[in-house]
Amino acid sequence: MEGAYASGQAATPKRYAKVAEQTIEYGQLSSQQAQKKITQLEKQMFEHARNLEFEEAAGLRDEIKKLRQHMLELPEIGF
Repeated sequence: MEGAYASGQAATPKRYAKVAEQTIEYGQLSSQQAQKKITQLEKQMFEHARNLEFEEAAGLRDEIKKLRQHMLELPEIGF
């Protein structure tokens, strides 16, 4: 049985770099720009979900959550 990351979606340094770049980008957004970005990400997330691409949709969900936390200046909470 192959692992969950058999399709090449393993956590690579390149993927971590992308997350770090997005966080830096979010720090430069106004609240209006951030809301626009959230709307864009939500559309992409729902499209992935409709296409049964649940891992991609979950990744966008997590990105939206981080952007909202940044907007509210809340610390991340891990469960």
